Amino acid sequence: MGTSLSTHKGPQLLSAVAAASAVGAVWWITSRRSWEAEHTELEESTLTQEETESTLEEISEAFHAIFVELAQVSRNVIQALQDQGFPKPVPREQVEAMLMQQIFHGRLADAEKKIFARRRLSREALQRACSTYKDKSVSVGLLVDGVKAMYRHAVDGELPLLPGAQVPDGMTDEKILHILEQIHKAKQAKIQEALQERDFGGPPSISMPFAQKLQECNKKAEEEVLARQENAGLTEQTLLHAVAVFSRQPQFKLKKQLLDEMHTEAVLHMINTGGTSKTTTKAAGYWCGSSIPSEAAASVGQPQQDR
Repeated sequence: MGTSLSTHKGPQLLSAVAAASAVGAVWWITSRRSWEAEHTELEESTLTQEETESTLEEISEAFHAIFVELAQVSRNVIQALQDQGFPKPVPREQVEAMLMQQIFHGRLADAEKKIFARRRLSREALQRACSTYKDKSVSVGLLVDGVKAMYRHAVDGELPLLPGAQVPDGMTDEKILHILEQIHKAKQAKIQEALQERDFGGPPSISMPFAQKLQECNKKAEEEVLARQENAGLTEQTLLHAVAVFSRQPQFKLKKQLLDEMHTEAVLHMINTGGTSKTTTKAAGYWCGSSIPSEAAASVGQPQQDR
């Protein structure tokens, strides 16, 4: 974080929030009229409705993965703020100001810039197009509102829904959990292999090059699992969308949380032991076809942060 959350009664944190709020205030996603031309005298859009829709779809897809990460960081920020005595729920403005000190604003701007450059398009041209078609096209309206909703959900620590996306037919919550389990196992196998290839004595330090290696392991594992025949038709984005959809269900949310906790525990064990795998039975079979254990059932339906 750009600002420590260890404060006495929060004065330093509030000061940082006030300083950062100016950054968040100019972020076009949060603006009420961000997608619309600021002046009515601007010329009519030169983009067609189809071009406008395809541009918005590309932007929403590029932003979705970033917003998923933003949601995960936001959950940690919210939890830290609550640990410091802030009321529940933490005001969105305070969370947003904290998050603007992260790299997300730059990543969103870069993603948008690349799309505009590839399409030889300016933001102003897209704004004019959105102003022209928003009330004429249901698709444009849904995409415009969908991008804003992704941002709001992410800041609130909730996984964002990809605008216009659908969960593939036959893709149940249990199947999604099974795929996530497969991905975790594939990641652990690749991370274990990478750790065992390192030449060190004792637990390794996570240097930047090795951290990048771990990210590569994760990406390759996801690609390999999604490329399997039984997962045909499922892409990274549709998987993220399906996880977000089912995460609105308390039971799925709890099962996924336990699954993620076991994965984190296994990876940390491998890092600390130089690649030795760890078998855990903490919730074996818990997320696939089994009911929630009685000791965990009490927490279902209560507000809690999914991981």
